[in-house]
Amino acid sequence: MPLFEVHHSFALTDAQKQSLAEAITAAHVDEFNAPPIFVNVRFIDTRGAPPNTFYVAGRPAGPGPLPNGILYHARYSTARTKERFDRVTARIEKAWYETVGKGGGKGHPHLTEDKSVWLHAIGVTPTIASREAGFNMPTPEGDKAWIEENLPEFERLAAGGSEMFKALLEDIPKLK
Repeated sequence: MPLFEVHHSFALTDAQKQSLAEAITAAHVDEFNAPPIFVNVRFIDTRGAPPNTFYVAGRPAGPGPLPNGILYHARYSTARTKERFDRVTARIEKAWYETVGKGGGKGHPHLTEDKSVWLHAIGVTPTIASREAGFNMPTPEGDKAWIEENLPEFERLAAGGSEMFKALLEDIPKLK
């Protein structure tokens, strides 16, 4: 349900991607009590992007590599306040610097980290409606009712071999 798009001009290793994906998933799951299977993380390597494809203040961000950034698409809810999203994004930023930087030392990362690993922004975009894996997504408050309503279909899909729905069925008992 949430989709995190990690745009990176810093060459991430597979191990770094795995670590970031786990940290991003944990940050969202812990804050919003979502099943981990709902969390999608996509890495987009921008090292090969042509010049003048990223602008700040109407000017090309270069010279040099494009800024690293994360777009966070999440379902909207009045219960999902700015403060809650601030906690999630702060955890993600901390994980970024612990994974690709010097460990998030003291001081602002633009003063303590190499410019190549700077995280320019984490932007949260509310998702009003979406459809995933053939299902309309519920509002966050409607997750439990949505799961109950669709459980027979989830069970059929899992029995039919869908790893995604097998994982969802494993996550359901863990929900609070």
